[in-house]
Amino acid sequence: DVVNISKMISRENTQKSKLYYTFFCALFKLNANATTKLEILDALVWFIYNSNELKVQTMMFLAEFIADCQYDVVKIRILNLIGKECQLCAQPSKFIRHIVNLINLETPMVRASAISALAEIAYKDKTQRKTVGKYIMKCFNDSDSEVRERAFFYYKGLKELEEDNSKGEVNGGVARYLFGGKGKGGDVD
Repeated sequence: DVVNISKMISRENTQKSKLYYTFFCALFKLNANATTKLEILDALVWFIYNSNELKVQTMMFLAEFIADCQYDVVKIRILNLIGKECQLCAQPSKFIRHIVNLINLETPMVRASAISALAEIAYKDKTQRKTVGKYIMKCFNDSDSEVRERAFFYYKGLKELEEDNSKGEVNGGVARYLFGGKGKGGDVD
């Protein structure tokens, strides 16, 4: 209840965004069940979309928090957010290190989500495609079949995207399926 009330107040009183941001970050670090963590995460995500001042700070806080989080559902939600929204930050590559650590240490569900987040970053930041491709390739030997399949699928999509870009074509096939292609927010340069 405290989280929900604070969320409502913080959204109405944007002059005190920094204060509420600090409050939610402190709450997020405390021991709580997964449902409460997701509610607090929702409060923090609001700052990413509604506060130019706190966008990058919130994204970095969440990326750093993943390593200490005990709930897979929270980690997966953060990974999805980072993959989709890291382009809000000047250097999306800063998030790669945090994500790669999860690939080495986490459950299969989290590892699979980490691969998806890496692929999203590589799609949006073509300077990171080779680096991300190497990390994804390492997952070809993962002990879990879903992780291996996802790694192969995204690797193939990124390879296809790179080939299409070198030819000056708009992405098609696997890359279009994975990243949305033209007209869906995933336009290729």
